[in-house]
Amino acid sequence: MIFPDEIRYRWALARLQRDRQQTANSYKKKFEDLLKAKGGREAREDLRRDEQFELEEWDEEIDQLTTGHLREQARRLIVPLPSFEDEKAWFESKMFGFKMLTPEGVKMVRADLRAEQKARWEFWQTRVTLGLALLGSVFGVLAYFK
Repeated sequence: MIFPDEIRYRWALARLQRDRQQTANSYKKKFEDLLKAKGGREAREDLRRDEQFELEEWDEEIDQLTTGHLREQARRLIVPLPSFEDEKAWFESKMFGFKMLTPEGVKMVRADLRAEQKARWEFWQTRVTLGLALLGSVFGVLAYFK
């Protein structure tokens, strides 16, 4: 089931990814313009360095959003997060200084969240199925005696 916070997360993630792509495209255009103007090697290196810095900023903002969302889901579902000492699961942001999940950490947390959501769904699924079966049996008995 998709909750409102999941929709907000996906919307924000799509916006950040779109903005990152626009930044990459604008630098691509700037680089092409620089090549047409026959800019020097130093100008090209400066442009590449600026591009790399801005794209890393966007990537870290996306990582921060994803980490925050997964931490909130884990808190809501009472799923333990990996230890902060686990270097496979966490890294420290160079720009913002926050601890964020690595791609491996994201994979581990998502797997744990899916397992918990599946277990919760199966808990209710069996009870609803049993309730509907009992209700159907009651109606069947009532129909038989009418």
